[in-house]
Amino acid sequence: MENCMRFTKILIDIDIERRLSIPVTCFTKQYGGVGGGANTIKLVVKDAENGDKLTFVFSKRAATNSKFDIVQGWRQFVCSKNLRIGDLIDFRWEPDFVEGGSGQYKIQFKRMSLRLSV
Repeated sequence: MENCMRFTKILIDIDIERRLSIPVTCFTKQYGGVGGGANTIKLVVKDAENGDKLTFVFSKRAATNSKFDIVQGWRQFVCSKNLRIGDLIDFRWEPDFVEGGSGQYKIQFKRMSLRLSV
């Protein structure tokens, strides 16, 4: 599911092993237009599970110009959460009404994959 406020995805092998791709529409409201014309975006994203601040660097795909790939910070997140194929990622923009700020990006995962013990 995608719109300018939220992107969810069931992870596949390339998401776990290399990168997560997020449509540029997820950045439209905050950066104007298609990612504000930027080819690279550095974001501080809040881990919705524990409140930690994570720094992700996104790079726009040259060929399609329709997606940003997380090129820094993603693999560390995958390893720290022990993410697997089939788990669900929820990347979203949440307005900040309490502190008077504009809002923040959050990332969260839900364990969806079945684990078998050996």
